[in-house]
Amino acid sequence: MRDTLRVGAVNVQGLRTAHKRIRFFQTFLSSYFQILLISDTHCRTPEEADLWTRELVAFRCQGLFAAENPTAIIWKDSAGIGPPLAVNPFTRFFPPPHRTTDMVISLNDVPTHLMAVYAPVGQSERIDFFELFYDQLDTIHYRQHIWGGDWNCVLEDTLDSTLPPSTLDPSRVLLDRCLQAVQASDSYRMLYPTARGVTNFMRANVAERRLDRIYLTGPLQASLSEADVHVGMHLAERSTHCPVSVAITLVHSRLRDRTTFKLGLHTLAIPWVQEYIRGELQAFVPQASTASGHWSELKRVLISASRQASHLAARMARRDPHFSQVPSKELHARLPSGLYSEDSVSLSLRLRRVQQQAVLPPLRRTPESAP
Repeated sequence: MRDTLRVGAVNVQGLRTAHKRIRFFQTFLSSYFQILLISDTHCRTPEEADLWTRELVAFRCQGLFAAENPTAIIWKDSAGIGPPLAVNPFTRFFPPPHRTTDMVISLNDVPTHLMAVYAPVGQSERIDFFELFYDQLDTIHYRQHIWGGDWNCVLEDTLDSTLPPSTLDPSRVLLDRCLQAVQASDSYRMLYPTARGVTNFMRANVAERRLDRIYLTGPLQASLSEADVHVGMHLAERSTHCPVSVAITLVHSRLRDRTTFKLGLHTLAIPWVQEYIRGELQAFVPQASTASGHWSELKRVLISASRQASHLAARMARRDPHFSQVPSKELHARLPSGLYSEDSVSLSLRLRRVQQQAVLPPLRRTPESAP
């Protein structure tokens, strides 16, 4: 499996024209996206869904299309994600008309729920859609979600729209409720909290907005390394939407087997790193069913936090040249006791030592929990 998984989302505004559809499949194959969450396909019949799926195979890709469902998920054989663990575990319980397509794959050995969404354009229909969406959330029980598509509303007018709305859109309150129910975060806003961005470009006097977004939950938030709005990229002809994407850092099995990890002092000095490690482990420990699963999760969390913090540290260093010139003694002063090292370059964290130094107080090592 690759080091990074790149997932995109785009509104294609119809794929029923054969020429447009084939060009779209060709463009996807040559792009760096490995999985694409598609909205507004205009797929109408079972025969169309079957034809489009068979056409994808010729491009060394796989896909989920369905009749009377404007969403789809396609992925490259080279993505290495294997066959889905489940298909439409959410959509099959959703009352028609279906406006979602979902599947479950394994990322970092954790079942991960991917879903393409196309919310209705009309406000009243969109309100009904998000209410039903919320009601169906108890049918899925996964820690990791990647939800992307055209949500047809924005949550931040000043950043995600070129024109102020005439009235408050109540549907976005309902969308926010759905996202909070699974603790999902807007991937673009995670990396660019104050950046303006739009994904669809309309005629004059009509707002350009960032309608297309990808949301992440759980450990995937810490594995996010890139989030982009690809203005100027045309995956689908005659679409007024540009694609958005995320890059998620994957953990190789050879890294999951390690018991020692090196985190630079600059990385550990970032306040949220230690809190993230503590919070993730404290949340996981009560749910641990076996000792082996317990320690495997400890390793995964340390790797994930280290990588995400390293990306953040690199961005901080680029923005602030003095960041990398902080004296070692000052860095040491920022670290809690037990995470101190005379080595000013890196610090080795061994799971045994971390626990024994009570850096993670809830974990009490017993003979039964030994790795």
